[in-house]
Amino acid sequence: MSFCITNGIAYHNAGLLIEERKFIEDSLRNGIINVVVATTTLSAGINITNVATVVIHNVFRMEGSDKIPLTSAQYNQMAGRAGRMNNVPGKVFILQHTMESREILLIEELSKSNLNQIPGHLLENSEFDRFFLQCLTFFPIEASEKFPAYTYEAVRQEMKYFYLDTIRKESLVRLSQNGLVVNKGKTTRLGKAIAGANFSIEEGLLVYENVKKAQVSVCLSDELHLLYLTIPKDIGYRTPPYKDDDIWIKLFNEHQHVICELLKISSSEIYRRISLSHIQGGIKENDEIDKMLDKIYSAAILLEVINEKPVSEVEKMFNVDRGTIQSLQTNVSTFAGQVAKFCELCSFQVLAAAIIKFKRRLDSSVKNELLPLMSLPSCSQIVARILFNQGIESPEDIVNYKIDG
Repeated sequence: MSFCITNGIAYHNAGLLIEERKFIEDSLRNGIINVVVATTTLSAGINITNVATVVIHNVFRMEGSDKIPLTSAQYNQMAGRAGRMNNVPGKVFILQHTMESREILLIEELSKSNLNQIPGHLLENSEFDRFFLQCLTFFPIEASEKFPAYTYEAVRQEMKYFYLDTIRKESLVRLSQNGLVVNKGKTTRLGKAIAGANFSIEEGLLVYENVKKAQVSVCLSDELHLLYLTIPKDIGYRTPPYKDDDIWIKLFNEHQHVICELLKISSSEIYRRISLSHIQGGIKENDEIDKMLDKIYSAAILLEVINEKPVSEVEKMFNVDRGTIQSLQTNVSTFAGQVAKFCELCSFQVLAAAIIKFKRRLDSSVKNELLPLMSLPSCSQIVARILFNQGIESPEDIVNYKIDG
């Protein structure tokens, strides 16, 4: 990377550390870097104003053997990086790889996108439901009707046919069907928990189901179970295929009870899935079980991190780079805070306390025994371990130590 940067070039992807990505973004803004080769991580809402030209390498991405086309929203995110400074129009080039009509038509369609007419996400049913549920939860009923009206005033002026009352009524029906509101706007306990934890409706309902199951059958002897509850639905990276079966078999052998409990299938069925996938070249079905296994894989990575295994060893063990581990750790810590808040609002107090403790371990990458020492602002994991190994287990022990000691 240092060789690239000294020549005014850099790369940007999810595998970099957060600090590295920030450095590259700042260097691009300041003109130190003139060319950056990036995945879609650079287009995800990062405000870089001085990009003159964007080159989109391919309008397809590979999912196993399938070619998934770029959507207009994804194209707008990428193309929107260009021409954002002093009203100077930017340029966007799309590289064509084949003469297939499917590719040519897609490129032509994407090229017609008008960046000035990107619809707001709050008009989508899922986003409006989330927003409206929060209005109903945090404002009196009269204000909860007025607030969306003020929010959508600009949209109302631009759109010829826009009926907020109809949108609100339809949203209330959906919220009622999910048990989040009753009596035309009164929020239920579950609705308040989802709004208070700032979940989307879909994510909140999924967390509720997982938490309810955990209340009945949580496995306290294997920390993987609690960690699983703190993994968001979309983990943001691709786990290895089942043909890399050494790591998957190791995972099942170490956490078989929890995995079978979470998936509700027998261990023989799990091994059969791996074997079949191996025959098919490791391609996953991407069904509900595969998605749950991805979450379990992520939980296993973090379990090693909070048990103080060196990151270099975790990288090799799970075939994942350090930047992805760091991003996963940060995202899961944030999500764990939401899950803990959700549990508190649903009166699952014991589970909330356990998850809050896990969040502290995630933030510090330490075992339980080091948490008291990690409360000291300047204490690193390494220093805390040295102190603990010398019999100093808390800040009180340090206070009581003599200078000679």
